[in-house]
Amino acid sequence: MKHRWPFHCPTVWPPTILVALFFVVYGLLTSGLWFLQLRFVTVAGDLSGLPEIKQLHQVILGGAAFIYAVYRLARFHPACHWTYAAWLKLSPWTPNQPLPLGPVHPVWQDAAVIGVLTAIAEWHAHVDPALPAVAFGLSYLIVMTGLLAMTRQWPAFLMLGFLWPALMLPDVEGWPGVVLLVAIVLVIWLGHRRSLRAFPWPFLDQPNRLKAPGGKSDLKIEIRVAGRDW
Repeated sequence: MKHRWPFHCPTVWPPTILVALFFVVYGLLTSGLWFLQLRFVTVAGDLSGLPEIKQLHQVILGGAAFIYAVYRLARFHPACHWTYAAWLKLSPWTPNQPLPLGPVHPVWQDAAVIGVLTAIAEWHAHVDPALPAVAFGLSYLIVMTGLLAMTRQWPAFLMLGFLWPALMLPDVEGWPGVVLLVAIVLVIWLGHRRSLRAFPWPFLDQPNRLKAPGGKSDLKIEIRVAGRDW
């Protein structure tokens, strides 16, 4: 069966609670600045241009991208969701098929989410628009590195142990840094594919690992995936 790499998945959109939390936090900062500007009419200049306010915007936007990256992997990677992994182990799924609940790899919806944060950074917060993409990308790659260790992909993990520190060397700025980053992405992706081919992972067989909340057996857990019959 030819393997398909879908880059569309409607289930990867961030949950409503995370979206609401971001806009509440960002809205409180924006409305607070507007109120101060309106209340103290003698204040000269735009308060949003102050270095401290720009740093707050950077923290909020970078933090939102970081949380989204962690959510993506925690929600869709089987190693982060043991009940899902247990169900997957008993299902007819094979590594030649897409993961049933949604892809671990980035899809266009991820680009849309980061694009919104980038637009806010560029046209409203007036901070570096690359910040959300960098925060998301680094967070995603770092967590994926940890998941390679969790799934016992030691060759890829050890190779990354040399590649990540190499990024901090002073002589890797510019194209050498880009080449190193591409190498990190390739090693992580190949390691991830090897981890799926090695599924089920040894740690899934440990006692009490596959118990669902409330003590229910995973044989009684039903996972519904729209558009798929398992």
